[in-house]
Amino acid sequence: MNARGFTLVEVLIALALFGLMIALAFGVLTVGARSWEAAEPRAAALDDRLSLGRFLHRRLAAALVWPDSRDEPPLQGEATRLRFIAFPPLVIDLKGPQRFELYRRDRQLVVEVMPLDGDVSEAEAEMRRLVLLEGVEQVRFRYFDGEDWSDSWDEDRLPRLVEMTVKAAEPPWPPWVVRLRHGQGGTGSVPANPFEFGGVPVR
Repeated sequence: MNARGFTLVEVLIALALFGLMIALAFGVLTVGARSWEAAEPRAAALDDRLSLGRFLHRRLAAALVWPDSRDEPPLQGEATRLRFIAFPPLVIDLKGPQRFELYRRDRQLVVEVMPLDGDVSEAEAEMRRLVLLEGVEQVRFRYFDGEDWSDSWDEDRLPRLVEMTVKAAEPPWPPWVVRLRHGQGGTGSVPANPFEFGGVPVR
C-alpha cells in the first residue's frame, strides 16, 4: 500500500474544524466566567447578611437590663443610632457586660463595644470600633413596645422588638425584626409570625 500525504483541502478542513472547536470552548469559558463574576457580588452580599444576622441574634436579641449602667436606660434608641447592653463574644477578651452602639459612618455600619463606664483611651476606643457592613447608604431603627412602633426609645425597660432597615447596594435587603429575649414592654401580644411586620425575623 502506498502511503500518501494530506491534500491541501483536507488540511484546510481540519484547521477550520479545529478553529471552530477552539471558538466553542472559548465561548463556554467566557460565559462561565461572566456567570461567576455576576454571582460573586450576590454571594458576598448574602454572606454579609448572614454575618449581620448572627450578630443581631447573638448580641441585640440578648440585650440586658443591667443595674450598674450609670442610671442610663438599658437601651437607648434613635432613628439612626442604637445603644444597648450585652455580653461580648467569648473570642473577644473583654470581661463583663459591655455597651454596644450601632450607627452608620462613612457608608459603613459600625459597632462600638465600650465598657459601661466608658473610660478607655483613644487608641483602645479605635480598637473597639468594628465595621459590620460596607456600602451602607442608610440605617433606620424602630422600636415596638408591645402595642405601637416608634422611632426612639429611652425607657427604663427593653422594647419587645427592634426593627433595623439597611439600605445598601443591590440586592435590596428586607428589614430585620429582632425579638429581644428580655423585653418586657407593653401589654399587647407579639404576632407568632414576625413576617406580619414586613421584616425578617431574628429570634
